[in-house]
Amino acid sequence: MQSASTEARKEGDISSVFSSLNGEVQKPLPQRFAEQKQRLINGNEDAVQHAWNTLLPQLRREIEEIKGTGPAIVPELDFKDIDHPNTQQDFARRLKKTGVAVIRDVVSEEEALSWKAEIREYIKQNPQTKAFPPDDPQ
Repeated sequence: MQSASTEARKEGDISSVFSSLNGEVQKPLPQRFAEQKQRLINGNEDAVQHAWNTLLPQLRREIEEIKGTGPAIVPELDFKDIDHPNTQQDFARRLKKTGVAVIRDVVSEEEALSWKAEIREYIKQNPQTKAFPPDDPQ
């Protein structure tokens, strides 16, 4: 019998390993997770309820800010400016708030095109490679 790590995998594209991409219903977590959650809450019910009641209004405010700001909510920075003092503080503050950022121009266009050519060559050498999504490969 093969171990899980060496077991033959079903052929597919990237969606085969993410239930959120493949349309399958997500399997519930094992019971031990519910039991652990209950152990954490037991004796702390009032504190948990208070934390939830505090969190909801803040989430509503954040949602409105995201709706109003749109994609610009995600901070962006050119790689060459990463150590520039005029941009560093604002970028760091916004990154801390959003937890995500876009860093542009990390690699040259020439290097990116070279990687793309390598990927195309790999696909040519491995025709079993499947695109995702099939109608609009990324």
